[in-house]
Amino acid sequence: MRILILHKWLVIGGVETVLNTYCDILRKLGYQVDLLITYGPKDRKDSVDNIYVYPYEILEKRLSFSRLSKKSLMCKLKYELLKLYLDTKYSLLVRKASYKYNYVIDFSGCLDKYIRNPFHSYKSRNTIRWVHGQLNGSSPVTLKQVKKFKNIFRNHGKVITICPEMTERIKDILDIDGKNFLTIFNPINIDLLREKALEPISLNKFIPPPYLLQVSRLVNGKGHEELLEVFSKLKQNDIPHKLCIIGDGENREILEKKVKSLKLDDEVIFLGAIENPYPYFKNATLFLHTSEHEGLPTVLLESMVFGVPVVSMDCPTGPKDILGINSEFGKLVPLHDKEQFVSETLKLLTDSSLYSYYSQKSLERIKDFSIEKITSDLRNLFENSEDE
Repeated sequence: MRILILHKWLVIGGVETVLNTYCDILRKLGYQVDLLITYGPKDRKDSVDNIYVYPYEILEKRLSFSRLSKKSLMCKLKYELLKLYLDTKYSLLVRKASYKYNYVIDFSGCLDKYIRNPFHSYKSRNTIRWVHGQLNGSSPVTLKQVKKFKNIFRNHGKVITICPEMTERIKDILDIDGKNFLTIFNPINIDLLREKALEPISLNKFIPPPYLLQVSRLVNGKGHEELLEVFSKLKQNDIPHKLCIIGDGENREILEKKVKSLKLDDEVIFLGAIENPYPYFKNATLFLHTSEHEGLPTVLLESMVFGVPVVSMDCPTGPKDILGINSEFGKLVPLHDKEQFVSETLKLLTDSSLYSYYSQKSLERIKDFSIEKITSDLRNLFENSEDE
């Protein structure tokens, strides 16, 4: 079995963590797995076995031309010519490479602009489209986008979603039967995460417990401002915990200013992006999640690996698929309901029996996302499809 996986770039993030885990699983099943990455790494020297279509400098040039295209007609022409060249080169390379493989997995929408084009022949190949999040983030899907996604999904042999709620939302939005849809949860390498959690933390990054944890990119849609407002109210209830935020992004300065305005300078710690965050997961009291939209938030699962209870807003999609519609495995709070979020968090912090209950439930639930469970699902996906 030969499998080619297409992905745009390798960065530190949830999707890339899942991708690496999938590659490990598939290779242990005895499959040959190759990664074709659109843009090469900027600084990283690893992953030498991957196939890179363009160096990172091409991405920088493309973004630069895109910005300049708004200022002059000549710049716009240069941008369109570069875009046409890059897209054509990518299309031809992938088409040529795909004939060497039993399956081509589009892990991040790399084929979207090609597979819906009637002049391209990808639809005749065994292609699989992975869907990691909402079709249009938190924005409503337009009629034009509905038509686009219908064309994309119907031309793939399979479409993999990462939670049942996502499947139902997509089918409802696009008004399709979804016969080629299949749900496979993101896998969590439980043993590896627990092993990484034992690695030492450098002294300048050490945060003594007790603290509450949040891990995500500092960008719009992650709900960090609401999180800070929630934490401010928690501190008014005299909790001893600090708030530890791991991740970096364009909103960091805005959030730091908000921390000052709430007079939480000594209580909120921004650690930035950390390659191994698992010692922090292991030592956290609770994981707090206020994102406005998700796919299947890996950070919730990573917390549950260590029996750390989760309090999460019920954004579309993912949290209810992990924690249960009725908060069976963690506390689920209506989106943007800060008062209930504070209330549920305080209950867990002050009721030791309730805390122990959800800690145990977290450890039970994470088994449904184990390597063993997902390995079985992937074997069924590829080997049963071969028989059809």
